[in-house]
Amino acid sequence: MCRQQQVSLSLAVCCSLASSLDWHHMIEELKAKLVDVSLRASNSELELADTQCRANLDIARLQDELLKLRDRYDRFCCVSRD
Repeated sequence: MCRQQQVSLSLAVCCSLASSLDWHHMIEELKAKLVDVSLRASNSELELADTQCRANLDIARLQDELLKLRDRYDRFCCVSRD
């Protein structure tokens, strides 16, 4: 093999290695982004579940208040009629 062929082969191997490293770097970046997005999605799901739970508790509390007020109103109306 002549010197020029060796240099060409060496450059080809070097470019191939650099390209392979670029691909590896891109894959690692995408993996990191995937982990980050997955964590944010999990956090969002937890926040949504927490918000929904608090909203359900508020609904139950307000329904209870409404029942008490209706009961008071009904008693007031009955007393007023007598």
